Amino acid sequence: MPMTETAQQPKVRSVMSQSGAIQRYGTGSVMSEKLLDQTELEHDIPLLDKPQVLDDFQLLNPAPLLDPVNLFDKLQCLDKAQLLDHLKRLDKSQLSHLLGTLWLVSCDQVKDVIMPATFFGLCTALAGSVLRLPSFTALTTLQRGPTVVFYLWVLVLQFCLHNQRHTHSIEEDLLNKPWRVLPSGRISQKQANTILLFTYVLGGVPLSIYLGTTNIFAVYTILTLAYNEWGGSDALGFIRNGLCAGGYVCYFAGALKVAIGRQTTLTSSSWIWIFLLVTALFTTFHSQDFRDELGDKARGRKTVLTALGDRGARWILAVACIGWSLVLPMLYGLTWRGGLLPFVMAIAVAVMALMGMGKHDQKFDAKMYWVWCAWMISLCPTALLAAY
Repeated sequence: MPMTETAQQPKVRSVMSQSGAIQRYGTGSVMSEKLLDQTELEHDIPLLDKPQVLDDFQLLNPAPLLDPVNLFDKLQCLDKAQLLDHLKRLDKSQLSHLLGTLWLVSCDQVKDVIMPATFFGLCTALAGSVLRLPSFTALTTLQRGPTVVFYLWVLVLQFCLHNQRHTHSIEEDLLNKPWRVLPSGRISQKQANTILLFTYVLGGVPLSIYLGTTNIFAVYTILTLAYNEWGGSDALGFIRNGLCAGGYVCYFAGALKVAIGRQTTLTSSSWIWIFLLVTALFTTFHSQDFRDELGDKARGRKTVLTALGDRGARWILAVACIGWSLVLPMLYGLTWRGGLLPFVMAIAVAVMALMGMGKHDQKFDAKMYWVWCAWMISLCPTALLAAY
C-alpha cells in the first residue's frame, strides 16, 4: 500500500529482530539520510552453539537463525563426497524452504531477463548465415534450452543477492517489494551473504568455465559489483541504465554462447545484433522506473523519471519503442509482416505510457512494465526471421 506523509503519521523505520524479521516502529524516517548502521541489522542476531550444524543443515530452515559464516567455514573442510552426503540428508521441508527462498530472491527477473534472454539465445542460434554462424538443427538448439535457462538463472541469482542484501536495499524493499526474503524476515543478511558466496563457488565460476563463457562472466561480475556495491544503482539515471545495458549484453551473449556450444565462437555479426538490440533497450529501460517511483524517491535515487519528469519520460518511452520497432526489422530486411508483432507491442507500450501520464498508479505502471517485457521478447527473433 502506498504510504503518504502526514503530520500525524510518523514514517516507518525498520530493524532486524532476533527472530530475523524486519520490525517497524514509528521513530525516524524511511530512507532518511541516517540509515541504520549495517552492523545494527547484522549483529543483533545471537550466535548460537551449533554442534549439530552439519547434521541439521539449519541454514536452510527459517528458524533458528545461525551464523552462516561459521557454517561455511565448516563446509569448506568437507570433500565433495561429504558435501553431497549432507545435501542428500536434507528433508523435504528444508529443501522446500531453500528452493522457495531462491525463487523469491530471483523471481522478479524471470520476465525481464531469463525469458527474453533464453528466447534470444535460442532464436539467434538458429539464424545461421544471417549472422555468419554455423547451421544448427532446431532439435539440437532446443536441447540446450534447459542449460541456457539454468545459466541465466545463476547469473540472475547472483545479481539479486548483491542487490537485495544491503540495509538500504531492505529499507527500499519495505516500500516497493515487502515480500522479498530479507524485508519479510525469511533469511538474515548474513545468510544472504553466505548463499551469495556459494553461488560463486558452486555456481557461476565453475559453470562459466564449463560452458566457455568465462570472459562474459568476468565482465558481468564487474558490472554487477559496479551497480550494487560501488554505487552504480544510485548514479544518474543514464549511467544506471548504461550499467543495465552492459548486463543485458552479458545476458544475451551468454545465452547465445551456451546455445551454440563452447566450440563455436560468437561472430562479429552476432555481436552487432546484440549491441543493436541492447541499444534499443537502453533507451527504454526507464519503463521500470514508473512502478518503482515510491522507493526511488524515498532513497533519493536520480532516475530518468526524476531527471525528465513524468511527462517527458513517458513520451520518450512511447516514441523509442515505436521507433526501434520500425528500425530493427528494416535493418535486417524484414517485410511488414516480420515487424508486425514488435510494432503492435510497441503501440501497446506507448498507449499505456501515455494513459498513465500524471496518474502515478503503481499497479497500472507495473502492468505496463509487463507489456514492455513482451515488446522486448517480440524483438528477439528478428535475426531468425531474416534467415527465412
